[in-house]
Amino acid sequence: MTTPNIVSVATINPLTVAGDLTTSAVALVDTTAEYCFKIESIFLCNTDATNSCTAVLQISVDNGSNYYALVDGLVIPPATTISIIDRPIFMDETDIIRGWAGANGDLDWVISGTFMTD
Repeated sequence: MTTPNIVSVATINPLTVAGDLTTSAVALVDTTAEYCFKIESIFLCNTDATNSCTAVLQISVDNGSNYYALVDGLVIPPATTISIIDRPIFMDETDIIRGWAGANGDLDWVISGTFMTD
């Protein structure tokens, strides 16, 4: 495994993944070997029209050995969508973004960007 060379990219493909957060930590993006992801947007939407919900998003740059907070205990008001990043994040192979919510099924997530291989 080596870091993909993004100067001489063989393929560039769009990436959009989405789902619901639960109260258990789950991988949202898990970068496979030989790939690099450029995450350009992360959105969290509270679909509950009445109650706020908290969110945790973390990133690992060492295949899940350690995680670092992107957001920790972020309170999202009812019926609100929040943009989590305002600059792209490059993820190398084996990097992971995971997340969970304070209540099952209240938070939807959407991550968009490109993935590349050399």
